[in-house]
Amino acid sequence: MRLNTELKLKEAGLLSSQGKLTNKALNNSMLLIKGEDLKNPLVIQKLTKNGSSAQEWAKYTTGTPVELTNGQKIQIHFYMNVYTKEIVYDLDFKIPTTIKFSKSK
Repeated sequence: MRLNTELKLKEAGLLSSQGKLTNKALNNSMLLIKGEDLKNPLVIQKLTKNGSSAQEWAKYTTGTPVELTNGQKIQIHFYMNVYTKEIVYDLDFKIPTTIKFSKSK
């Protein structure tokens, strides 16, 4: 199911063949949480380890949801520096939904 999900995100033009967000995904992304409103200390520590401040970062989601073959709609959540546009891929880069598997008959 994970490969199917990844394939759908690539087909929708949100992920590149390397698994990175595309310009289409970034151009249509929406702000979820401003950096000053981030609460998780581990996230803040990871984002600011290069000397930047938490206020320079924000959590975003890709725009229009992608529909999977089972009808579920998904988006990608990610952290991006609002000034440099750096994206942290190894920190809470996720598809925020529970993928439901249908039972085989």
